[in-house]
Amino acid sequence: MTTPGNDGVQEVVRAKRFELVDDDGAVRGEMAADGGNPVLSLFHSNGVAQWRAFVLDVGVAGLYLSDEVDNLCLFISVVQNGSPHIVMQDQNGNRRLSVSVESDGTPNLVMRDQNGIARLLACLHDDGVSSIDLIDENGTPRLAAILNKYGIPSFLTRDEAGHTRRL
Repeated sequence: MTTPGNDGVQEVVRAKRFELVDDDGAVRGEMAADGGNPVLSLFHSNGVAQWRAFVLDVGVAGLYLSDEVDNLCLFISVVQNGSPHIVMQDQNGNRRLSVSVESDGTPNLVMRDQNGIARLLACLHDDGVSSIDLIDENGTPRLAAILNKYGIPSFLTRDEAGHTRRL
């Protein structure tokens, strides 16, 4: 509430939605409670929300970054169990790169081809083992490089049927 002597500054302003507009009156930013969940959005001059941050009541917080035609390019989130995730997509909406820390603490890196097939998987396991798997276009792991907790490397190859041979 405004009182004389405080230069018209209010200590608290309550609303369901705030809009930030440019000199031409175009909405360039918005803070709203969308379905009860807070969302903060920043808009391109063409009206597309390119930056969106949100918190959901189910315990998920996230950030979306889109291009100027609303193709989602980058999504960062933290889910209910505290696991962070980063997802990058190409211009066609295909998930290409994912980085996550799973609920058991295992960090993962997954690279996908233009068809959405995971082609590279890198993991660092809690038992000290690190691994990189190279996967073919059919989704079959073909080559694995593994470093055990003592620093000893090993390599595994798999044929098209998935039969393993140690190198």
